[in-house]
Amino acid sequence: MYDPPLPAVPLPADLTSLIKARERAQNDESQLATLYAHDAMMLNTQDTDAPSWIRGNQAVAKEAAIYFDEPYRITPVSYQIDGSSAFIAGYYTAIKDKSPRHLAHLFLSLKKEDGSWRIVTELPGFPGPPHRDPSTADQLIRQLDDAGIQKAVV
Repeated sequence: MYDPPLPAVPLPADLTSLIKARERAQNDESQLATLYAHDAMMLNTQDTDAPSWIRGNQAVAKEAAIYFDEPYRITPVSYQIDGSSAFIAGYYTAIKDKSPRHLAHLFLSLKKEDGSWRIVTELPGFPGPPHRDPSTADQLIRQLDDAGIQKAVV
């Protein structure tokens, strides 16, 4: 049994603004590049045999733009602000289904530049937390039948 995913937490308005901009820019390299600090880094986890660091806002934006084919949102589960530095931990969450599904873990380190938050480091972690759809009564009965259980109290 796995621990359930952590619940979402509200962010302060300025961090929410950055996250919403990051969500809107999903596959748009030029828009993404404006959200990253000039010296940004991203851990490239697409090559599971040899993860590597990518450096620079343009290179990071190019990589981030290809991570997901489907729309997603960012679900924050923790954050901290310390002056001009901050972090957000959370999930990339699929939004095409009625029930959200966390696709991957996410850690962002941030810094404030010229009054705006910029992403310094983006660490995606695949896969996301385990997802299990609720079982229906018919599925439960079938599982009991398969196990040879003829009587049960549910």
